[in-house]
Amino acid sequence: MAADDGWVLVSAWNDDDQGDEAGAVYVFSDAGSGWQLVDKLYASDAAPFGGFGNSLALDYPYAVVGAYTADAVGTNNGAVYVFRHDGETWHEVALLTSPQPGVQSGFGWDVDVSGDYLIVSQVQDPTFTAVYRR
Repeated sequence: MAADDGWVLVSAWNDDDQGDEAGAVYVFSDAGSGWQLVDKLYASDAAPFGGFGNSLALDYPYAVVGAYTADAVGTNNGAVYVFRHDGETWHEVALLTSPQPGVQSGFGWDVDVSGDYLIVSQVQDPTFTAVYRR
């Protein structure tokens, strides 16, 4: 779960809408009349057992979703999806994969975002990846 500026993301990493345990993220907003479900996010390349939503971070208008079992560039090497809210809709704006991919590397095990910085860890590597956006 992640929250910021009147928004809450709730993980459903075992959601089956896009395939067995492909995952999803529920998006809630409080526009003054209480919390309302406003969207449900999926990976653009959703696949069974992708685990989309295993980790979440939110720094509005950006949401970051980890999927450490996604097969983006190899078996269970993981992926991270960056979404941006344009004032009305959440759009996927980036799909990130490990700079050191490997089988079962688990990129996206944990994520965090603050301002222009995004930090991602992976299971098979004690280091982390930092991304700076300008």
